[in-house]
Formats: sequence, C-alpha cells, structure tokens
Amino acid sequence: MKSLTTLLVLLLFISFPITASDKEGAGQEIKNIDILMQYIDDYNQGRLDAMLKVMSTDIQWMSIDSNKITVETKNKQQLAQALKPYLRGGNSTQSSLMHVFENGNFVSTLEKASWQSNGQMKSQCSIAIYEFDKNLIKNVWYHAAQSCD
Repeated sequence: MKSLTTLLVLLLFISFPITASDKEGAGQEIKNIDILMQYIDDYNQGRLDAMLKVMSTDIQWMSIDSNKITVETKNKQQLAQALKPYLRGGNSTQSSLMHVFENGNFVSTLEKASWQSNGQMKSQCSIAIYEFDKNLIKNVWYHAAQSCD
C-alpha cells in the first residue's frame, strides 16, 4: 500500500497547459519538461490514455526511501494498472510543482500533492527525477514524501 501511495503522490504534482501534440504541430522542438508538465496535468484531469502516450513501453517506476530503492512497476502495462484505481471516479488529489529543472534527458522536480481529508486540506511533497528517451518517460525515481514546510 505504501508503494501505491508513493506512486499516487508522484503522479499528483504538476499542471501546465502545453501538450506535446500542440508543440509537434507547431514544428517546434519538444522539451522534456513540457512533456512532464502535460503528463501531470493529464493525471490531475484523469486522462490515463494521454498519460500512456508519453510513457515508454519499458517504463520503470521506482521509489526511494533512505537507502532502499523499490521497483514499483516494470513496464507501461503495470503502471497503467496501478493508476486505474486512482483515476476511477475522478481524481481528488491535485498536483503542483514547487521547483522543476531540466538537464539533458532528466527532469528533476519538487512536487506537491494536495487533497482534502475529513474537511481539511492536506499536502505532502516529494523529490522526483524523470528520465526521458526520445520524448518518452523511461524511468522515474520518486523519493519518500515529506512535509512541505
């Protein structure tokens, strides 16, 4: 359950109105950071099909907790199956980027997930690193969630 919570938090964190297809149509170079922002926005909107389009078939989702790395999913199919329960019936958790930067094939983020529980707003933050290959998300390393303070 902890690993699914980690997966949920990772996917809950960004919104930005640029789509990869919009940029391709304009003939501009697509930046990995733009793809990631759209990916998270698609998650926030519950658009799994759009999310799948920017995942490599062998995408690996890994969580990091101190000195332990756990492979949560090993391919696109497994990740899609892990996401489906969170996206059914609407997504009540929203994501935002506190910090983001791109370095070659890597995009690093400080992501904030926000949700309502028992009438109170809750949030937590995590560092995530996304690796891209040919404009597809290939690997994700997601650090254990912490307080956003």
